[in-house]
Amino acid sequence: PHAQGYENFVKQLLIYFPEERKALEQYVYTIRTICDKFPLYRYNATEVHYDVATLSIKLSDFLDNLTTNERLKAVLLGASFLYAGVAPQTPLYVHALSVNSYIQSAYRLTKGGSQITDLLIRELQRYGANLYRQTEVVAFSYGSEQQITAVHTKQGQTFRASHIISAIDVKQLLQIAGKQAFKPSFYKRVQGLQ
Repeated sequence: PHAQGYENFVKQLLIYFPEERKALEQYVYTIRTICDKFPLYRYNATEVHYDVATLSIKLSDFLDNLTTNERLKAVLLGASFLYAGVAPQTPLYVHALSVNSYIQSAYRLTKGGSQITDLLIRELQRYGANLYRQTEVVAFSYGSEQQITAVHTKQGQTFRASHIISAIDVKQLLQIAGKQAFKPSFYKRVQGLQ
């Protein structure tokens, strides 16, 4: 059982893994610590940066250092389908942010998570934002200081704006933007990511 509440989470798993108290306590401590390092997860407006070292910890390395008990590792990975976990690639923070939400609470939105999107869209529109779906951006226009001033779509439309928000993978974004808008070292590093 993956129980609700940190102490209860440990207590319930100790029934099946009585020799793993230290590992289970370290597990929940680490999950909480990782989540505390994400300002938007715990909403800390004064803390606006992310700890790069935390982002680079692999989940499989963490579990291997936590315990040699393969069954316990498998149980702790039980929720990996929620975030499409892949053993050699998944970072610990992805696991921590996903699992922590369930350990802290089993509450959910009764009418589904799309309510959040609907409210966000209404709020953005209230402030004058235009939102477009199914509109593929293929190029940008730049103004002074390499600031994007317009986006051009596959459908032949051009949208001009003072602020443009992208929600696509950073590699895709850089392919559209091209090398000229970024430092060569940054562009190369992003292109090397999986």
